[in-house]
Amino acid sequence: MVLPGYDARMSFVIGDSVSFTVPVGGVPVGDPIAQGFLTYKRAPLDADPGLVQKKVTTTNAPGTGQVLDTGTGTVSGQVGVGLLRFDLTPTDTLLFAPGGEYLYDAQYKTAAGIIKTPVQGVASPTAQTTVATT
Repeated sequence: MVLPGYDARMSFVIGDSVSFTVPVGGVPVGDPIAQGFLTYKRAPLDADPGLVQKKVTTTNAPGTGQVLDTGTGTVSGQVGVGLLRFDLTPTDTLLFAPGGEYLYDAQYKTAAGIIKTPVQGVASPTAQTTVATT
């Protein structure tokens, strides 16, 4: 199931820790990113929080993530680009079924309350080969 607009692809191993950064554009001048959200769902109309949902702020929260750049400066020569880090724990990734397809999106909310969803995609987790960790 791939819906129009869900162009990004993501893969990870179920049971692993996963940490990734998401550059987000379109941050209004003078209105910094205050929060970021990452949501995984089976279908777009599934109620929040879906299967997994992470909410990040400018404070580092290991296992959740952080707004690394509020979009008020310059990233790779571009103005109005923020950077969000999201962390999935092994407990989070164990909620996914191998071979399943999950819709996800990354949103941000500015200090003035503007909400934008710059990234939508499909995650296809895979089964782990090594289960033992001791």
